[in-house]
Amino acid sequence: MQKRCFLSIALHPEAAKKLNDNFHVTQSVKELQFADAAVVYSPDPNWDFLKCNRLKIIACHAADNNIANTCRKNNILVFESTRIWRTVAEHTVALLLSAIRNIPAADNDVKNDNWKNHEDLKIKHSGLDIYGKTVGIWGLGKIGKYIAWMLNGFDVEVVYNDVIHLNAMEEQQLGVTFRSGDDFFATIDYLIMMLPLNENTRGIMNDSIFNKIKKQIVLVNSARAGLIEESSLQKAIENNVVISCAMDVLWKEASPLPDWIKKNKRIITVPHLGGSTKECDMELVNEVISIFK
Repeated sequence: MQKRCFLSIALHPEAAKKLNDNFHVTQSVKELQFADAAVVYSPDPNWDFLKCNRLKIIACHAADNNIANTCRKNNILVFESTRIWRTVAEHTVALLLSAIRNIPAADNDVKNDNWKNHEDLKIKHSGLDIYGKTVGIWGLGKIGKYIAWMLNGFDVEVVYNDVIHLNAMEEQQLGVTFRSGDDFFATIDYLIMMLPLNENTRGIMNDSIFNKIKKQIVLVNSARAGLIEESSLQKAIENNVVISCAMDVLWKEASPLPDWIKKNKRIITVPHLGGSTKECDMELVNEVISIFK
């Protein structure tokens, strides 16, 4: 009898094919109790694990500690991806480079023949260097550390702000320097949001912070949309406090964008692609398959 796998995330086509070749795949949560494996973004705390008598493994991007402990008590292996930290970091650096060099807008103009000669678009889309700039990472967790490590290859100054300070050796290894609140915001050229979203961080990027921050920054958010007050960002962009912005996360995903975002070529939006690569998805699928060999 073919093993069953519950799937609740989108997978790269090759990863999806491999999963389907090895399992009967279902996306109905009602069939979870009959599943031998699950591939999800994160286990749902509302699942009744006592009814999942056949479930041997959950492969996911992240699992709450309480849920993970409940699974283990029920002899369910929880596999959390570690590759995703680097995958999201790569994506975040790509967003930063796209924002400072105006790549999406330039691509759009070329494809729509919006030029008379090559000098037209060189002037219109002339961008900024990353070399020699100060990049601030707000939230230096697992992903933030990979971002810092990657950015050092561009010969930039990387500073961070977080509730947890690294020790001197860790900072030296990553090539980062801690800066406290006002100093952090007043000196950075580019800001990368990497905080977790919780009751303490929701809306943390608001009018108060935009009033403190160095003018004409580039902002990248590939963490959670709720970290930024939408109306505050709109004002910051309109007032050139933020001259370019790249967002992998949006306040209302899969919904029409507000006009202030749609009409602004300085705002880059992508549909939550941070962890969406063939390799990252294959890690989850391969782990699930290996359990039943």
